[in-house]
Amino acid sequence: MAETIKYLDFLHFKNHGKIAYIEYPISELPIENTASEQKSMEDLALTMELSTDELAAEITSILENNSSLRKLPLKVLTEELCSRLKLIEAICILATVANGAD
Repeated sequence: MAETIKYLDFLHFKNHGKIAYIEYPISELPIENTASEQKSMEDLALTMELSTDELAAEITSILENNSSLRKLPLKVLTEELCSRLKLIEAICILATVANGAD
């Protein structure tokens, strides 16, 4: 028997409101763990651990000094900061609407 991995079946939950799983053979998973992909994942994990102030400081350092303390790619830092800014903006909008409803 081939080893399998279970995934949540979101379509089943959406359609029926019940949790179901899909079993998929591990041998058929398209996993390629190249060195560059692993480095990208490590960069992403390190970036997500930074505070928003640290992200801003890293980006500023790269733009002004052409160097970063943590040697993280500008693209990864910028994408994470933009993602957080979108969330902050959504929270501000919700808070403004809730405040106006009083």
